[in-house]
Amino acid sequence: MHKRISSLRLVAIATILFAGLLPALAPAASPFPVPIPFAYTNDVGNRYYLCVSGNCPALGDWDLTRAVPLAWHDGNVWSATIAIPAGTELEYKFIRRSIDADFYTNPQADWFPDSNLTLSVPSAPDAPFDAKHVVFRCPWDPPVQIVWSTLSTPDYSATNDWHATDLVQTAPGRYEGYAGEPGEWMRFTFSGYENGEQKWYHFYGTTNEDFWSPLDAFCVDVGQVFDYEPTNGVSDSRIEPRHVDSTAAGIDGRDIRIYLPRGYDENTNRRYPVVYFSDGQNVFQPGGQYGCWDAEIAADREIRGGRMREAILVAVPCRTNDIPGAPGTAEFARLWEYLPSTDKLITTDLQGLGTNYARFLIDNVKPTLDWNFRTLSDRDNTVHIGSSAGGLLSLYLGTVFGDVFGLVAPMSGVYNEEYIPQFRQWCLNHPEAVARPKRIWLDTGTKETAVGEGDMKLNLYDSNWDALTLLLYAGHVHNKSLHFGVYTGWEGDHNEPAWAARIADVFDFLLDVRTEPNRLYAPIIPALESTASGYTLSVPLLGHTPLTLHCSTNLLQPRSSAPDVWHSPTSSLPWTNHPVSIAPTAPASFYFLSNP
Repeated sequence: MHKRISSLRLVAIATILFAGLLPALAPAASPFPVPIPFAYTNDVGNRYYLCVSGNCPALGDWDLTRAVPLAWHDGNVWSATIAIPAGTELEYKFIRRSIDADFYTNPQADWFPDSNLTLSVPSAPDAPFDAKHVVFRCPWDPPVQIVWSTLSTPDYSATNDWHATDLVQTAPGRYEGYAGEPGEWMRFTFSGYENGEQKWYHFYGTTNEDFWSPLDAFCVDVGQVFDYEPTNGVSDSRIEPRHVDSTAAGIDGRDIRIYLPRGYDENTNRRYPVVYFSDGQNVFQPGGQYGCWDAEIAADREIRGGRMREAILVAVPCRTNDIPGAPGTAEFARLWEYLPSTDKLITTDLQGLGTNYARFLIDNVKPTLDWNFRTLSDRDNTVHIGSSAGGLLSLYLGTVFGDVFGLVAPMSGVYNEEYIPQFRQWCLNHPEAVARPKRIWLDTGTKETAVGEGDMKLNLYDSNWDALTLLLYAGHVHNKSLHFGVYTGWEGDHNEPAWAARIADVFDFLLDVRTEPNRLYAPIIPALESTASGYTLSVPLLGHTPLTLHCSTNLLQPRSSAPDVWHSPTSSLPWTNHPVSIAPTAPASFYFLSNP
């Protein structure tokens, strides 16, 4: 009898708090990326690669320009590990294709074998809920609906059938409900009434078009998507200047610019990941002499849309004056600062200052941010993004200084044998260091085959394929720890407009909004089983979101007498279940979960 009472009370508290809102539980889609090794033996010939193409977005949906490249090994064995969504019924083939920049968008390919290969990717635990949790704050009159479509790929235009779901008014100006499919991207808008007239909130064809986001729990207010309920009134992002002195030999101090995200002033309990940029003079408007990345505009858009984590961005400009005693111009000094210390600057006897520059970032710039702003200072929340020579620097920081910079984006980097022979060899000899970045974005453009002038004219396009091979040798997994992109047309140029076109995707990959705690997951009733010594609860783990199990005796005010019984462990998975053993309780007590 005692066990039955405790079991009922466990269910009762959650049912009372969320009656009328919780949907029936049912199996749902899963965003689990399952690493699948692929290998094939073939002598493809010079300037050809072996790739995998298949029937899912992770393998390009049979689009040869998006086929996933493998890495060559002795014996003409090509292999790589590719993350495929759990439960996929996969059909695929290996293809031999040219990587020549002139023919990249019109590849000539040979397919192996003749028939499609098939694979059932292992399934993953079902979601503990069968729809996304939606909170909508707007002073409309009911009825209010969310109008939504599940996306076939993470692309605004990749919609399927449209649906309309009624939301429940839970407070004046606040509506709540469930819609969409867990783990999937969703495009959505809202419909309601104001003074008897139907209104649309962000609607296709207007200035503010539909929202699209992968979040499984979100709040929409002030035209923006949040993974928490914001305060009333959300300040806009802003950029602040600050000077940082240098203690690193040969590296001078400089003025930096700091982007603070929306709501920074109001959300005093929130801390933020930090993104450090090289060539910071080109990052924020108005940009530098070569153009602008418009990074603050992209960050505002991706954060507002619920695709990127709120983050602090730090634009660190390159040196604007000659290094004393060095030949050439400030551009020469920039190349010297960003060059790995393993190598000498091409055509000179000057050893690279990359380690000194890294010390400037780590010992001077980063402490300035960590002391004066609410940062998340660990490696999993510290990002570096750079392009060209700054892209090389980004790879250097993610490998040699991977204990500090865990997320990096070397864009259009310079990895040529004649430019960094020693660092290339070091990467081959130290795969454990190359494996250090938790996530790495690598990209190049088909118009980067001849960048620079004279002795500095280099084929960066080919060298980026070399860098890809180094990353695959080290064990990076396509679609999980590694993104490799080849850009064409004007987006494949070696300039600021091209990098500006890519930066939103870089943000979404490195700072995926699903990789931070989500405070809007509704408490979920755990499954209870009796054992000889007490009970076992099967408690859902929801990504990076902490849960706490309490035991209380006050049904009306459960938190008033609720000691913590259990804290959820960290999980890198979107969801799973965790067994928790608990002792029998007194008849008047019960257990409940909270999301602190």
